[in-house]
Amino acid sequence: MNYPKHWQEYLARLGQYGVKCGQGRATDQDGKVTIKILYFIQLAKISGKDEEEIVIPDSVTNVETLLAWLRKMGARWNEPFADDKAQVTDNRQFAEPCTLIEHGGEVAIVPRPA
Repeated sequence: MNYPKHWQEYLARLGQYGVKCGQGRATDQDGKVTIKILYFIQLAKISGKDEEEIVIPDSVTNVETLLAWLRKMGARWNEPFADDKAQVTDNRQFAEPCTLIEHGGEVAIVPRPA
């Protein structure tokens, strides 16, 4: 299966209806987004914790931008938090790259099986 190709086709179809990734997410009354991140297996070792509550920057709107932001934490974060290496759930539901990250959400990050 050609996942990247199908994903791009899906995004293009959404665009035909005026839907864009990262639109319309919930924030707190100050416009901030605070989420709980759960790290599993080696990701917990890399982060130094099993979970954390964190205010994410405005530029982090969806799963794809969250993983990109986490990779900026340091060199050891690059490979394990790569889009093809990490499986993300948002509020206990499997998430896609354009799944919105909203205030009060719980995001779990698990390494994909090799």
